[in-house]
Amino acid sequence: MDYLDAKEPRDLAKEKFIGEGKPHWHLKDCNIMWLYQDKGRMKNGYSVTRVAKLWHHVTGFDVVIKILVETWDHYKADQNEIAFVDHMLSHIELTDKEAYKINHPPVQEFIAVINRHGAWRQPVTDMVETPSLRKSGG
Repeated sequence: MDYLDAKEPRDLAKEKFIGEGKPHWHLKDCNIMWLYQDKGRMKNGYSVTRVAKLWHHVTGFDVVIKILVETWDHYKADQNEIAFVDHMLSHIELTDKEAYKINHPPVQEFIAVINRHGAWRQPVTDMVETPSLRKSGG
């Protein structure tokens, strides 16, 4: 298994999302290591992990984002790489103690379950009823 510098998603993150006035402004001081992984298994094709305090002092990084090359290629081919980078950055939260914490999406449900039962629980209902997620009527 080899790792390579993931320059393209790192540059997209800086250009579109990190900095004053951008959606992930709180990460402007977060030192993120972006890596492509050539093969292996990862849930969803990527991982976002906080660097342990000991390794932070050795490497200088706060968070490591690893992306399987095939996952990046897939999202790029579908022209969804910007949303993918936004999703990965959304995992990282700056705590009130000036430390970084890794979060998971607040809503998790299978599309087939929603198709069969509708928005059957509150987090799913909240997401479905979000005005920006509704399709316009015409």
